[in-house]
Amino acid sequence: MRKKEDISGTTVQLRLSDGGSPCNGRVEIYYNGTWGSVCDDSWDLADADVVCKQLGCGKALDLAPPASCGPGSGPVWLDELKCSSNESFLWECPSASWGNHDCSHKEDVRIMCSEHKELRLVNGKHRCEGRVEVFYNGTWGTVCSERLDGPDAEVICKQLQCGPLSSIDYYAQSFGEGSGPIWLDGMECISHESFLWQCQKEPWGKHNCEHSDTCIGPSVFTSGDSTFQNDALHSYSTHPNHS
Repeated sequence: MRKKEDISGTTVQLRLSDGGSPCNGRVEIYYNGTWGSVCDDSWDLADADVVCKQLGCGKALDLAPPASCGPGSGPVWLDELKCSSNESFLWECPSASWGNHDCSHKEDVRIMCSEHKELRLVNGKHRCEGRVEVFYNGTWGTVCSERLDGPDAEVICKQLQCGPLSSIDYYAQSFGEGSGPIWLDGMECISHESFLWQCQKEPWGKHNCEHSDTCIGPSVFTSGDSTFQNDALHSYSTHPNHS
């Protein structure tokens, strides 16, 4: 959520809600003491760009957030927005007057910005086992394993709420090689981070890896709310580039 501005004595704020990160979700504005939504009449990428820029979330992507980001509640504050994309704040764009609209909440605007990030493990037997993949700039990509070690994998398990780290497998045959961009390399976590991208790393997309170096990684075994601990707990497969 970013920017408080006084408009005729009213504090105005902007946020994206119900999308899993501050850079994805339903566009909401706090005005006249109440959070409300924005109608999608006349909405386009230039309007979305203003939102992403105002929130420090990069650029708007021409992708719709998943359906789980549903309709809002409360007033519909803005309709018929016609931004040029040069505005600093959404409420600087030409629009109908505050609260003046002909919309229902099924027309609430939802957007995704380039700085929206997600993490998952794929090709395992369950969601807590598999190849590490990161969603960034509108695309799923992979993580290079060359410097990935136990503390890095522990952050992944913690972020995914998968319990303690069981093992790391650095070889692609276990869960298959990835495709698309290699987003992260040079990870140096200290295991206290809440998100993998908070760790020290190379800039996004900068690497010297191939997909055969993709991290095939951390796995924990879960059943309901309990976590199994097998004989491999806290032991790591030998990394091909480690002594």
